Amino acid sequence: MLTSLLSSFGGYIVAAVVALVAVAGAYLRGRSSGEAAERTERDAKINEQAAQARQEVRNVREQIDGLSDAAVRERAKRWVRNRAAD
Repeated sequence: MLTSLLSSFGGYIVAAVVALVAVAGAYLRGRSSGEAAERTERDAKINEQAAQARQEVRNVREQIDGLSDAAVRERAKRWVRNRAAD
């Protein structure tokens, strides 16, 4: 009885297994390409932020280079903790 069912439905079972494997493969390939796209997007965003930070550093250095020593000290007072006040 089992052999007769297997012989009559064997092709359908093989087709169903092949279809499941194909669906699983497509899912995994899509997930992999989605991760790669996300990684590429994240790397581009990080590179853009780094470029902006480098530009800001250049801007600040240019501003500081144009100041006198006294002006630099005055500007640094905002960023340096006063030890006498502690």
